[in-house]
Amino acid sequence: MNENDFKYVIRQTGQTAIGARYSYSELMADTAVPFKLQTIIDRLVLPLVPPELTLTEHMLSMTEEDKNFRIYEALRLKVKYFVPKEKGGYKERVTALKEFIKVRDSLGEGIMIQEIMISDLALWAFRM
Repeated sequence: MNENDFKYVIRQTGQTAIGARYSYSELMADTAVPFKLQTIIDRLVLPLVPPELTLTEHMLSMTEEDKNFRIYEALRLKVKYFVPKEKGGYKERVTALKEFIKVRDSLGEGIMIQEIMISDLALWAFRM
């Protein structure tokens, strides 16, 4: 895999998909990231996590008690990830953050997060 694999921002109808290898500092520097999301990250997320933390690392360590969990729940964040199959290969899954946290530990170490998806409507309606 290339160092820049899974570092992308795709604005789709109704949601924004962000590659999970981005660190928070890289998200803040990327002009493709919606300004309001950058503002939320700057004001609410970064005071609680180091800027070099990647989205993958954060999603794999986050708990429901984490203060950032409430922020991402309000943004209706979904996680797109792959889990290994018993006979080889991977199966793609997309789940809400709360569901991902519940099943994450039972999935084992082979889990690979590809992207997070944020609802544009939730982003638009988010109040700080």
